[in-house]
Amino acid sequence: VGFSIAGHPAEHGGENATRYGCLEGSRLYGADDATLRLATARGITTQAYSPLGAISNVDVLGRREVQRVAVAHSREGGARNWTAAQVAFAWLLQQGMGAVTATTDARHAAEALDAAELRLTRREMRSL
Repeated sequence: VGFSIAGHPAEHGGENATRYGCLEGSRLYGADDATLRLATARGITTQAYSPLGAISNVDVLGRREVQRVAVAHSREGGARNWTAAQVAFAWLLQQGMGAVTATTDARHAAEALDAAELRLTRREMRSL
């Protein structure tokens, strides 16, 4: 089992990295489906650190597709207005990934927890 911690000295890439070192995808600031498949196959739980883009400076909440899905789900049931953040968290959760996030705002904490109730379609999962 390997661990990946930002700023660590473990080897990136190569044969030894897949055996002992780092399978880090964060330096890419994007999806790394091969790493996710490998982790899942080996029973390794994957977590997204700062998944809304605060560290990577990727505007996850401002992405058109994320906003579109939030609006579509809000219109569907009518009883709830889903946020872009909840869509992003739901996308992670539905892939079996955890999300490490932080807030001092109780509303944001409640939104993050409520994201587990949002069910995205297969089409939405692929588009995100």
